[in-house]
Amino acid sequence: MDISDGTFKTFEADHYGFIMHTGNTYMDGDSMIVDFEMYVEAPVQPFSSLDFDYVNNPNRKGLAMGSRFRRYNINIKTGVISHTDTLSYEQDNAGFPIINPNWQAKKNCYSYISELQNQAKFNAVVKVDHCNPSKTTRW
Repeated sequence: MDISDGTFKTFEADHYGFIMHTGNTYMDGDSMIVDFEMYVEAPVQPFSSLDFDYVNNPNRKGLAMGSRFRRYNINIKTGVISHTDTLSYEQDNAGFPIINPNWQAKKNCYSYISELQNQAKFNAVVKVDHCNPSKTTRW
């Protein structure tokens, strides 16, 4: 949206996705880079993982939610949208992406996201290195 006159453009990707939380957004030349926690082709809605009957069940199985942590590249001039799956889960999920607040709206290398592996009965914090995608760290 142009703040000076209120005009705006809309963009459409070639697929559906349910966006839960946004990580960082910044401009890189003509492209808007946006990190999302989202769910695609999800047979189970993401809130099911928070159901206490499910969480407290010692025999629980993973939930097929189609969780993705995606980085979208939206070219503002051409309208072309591309994306990469930074983290991808067929079962269980990862959520609540954050970055160092000093880097908000700036090009950055690191995102942190909570990994919720309910079936395996563990959670982790994942450090995603966008500058070196092969370096993903879990604690």
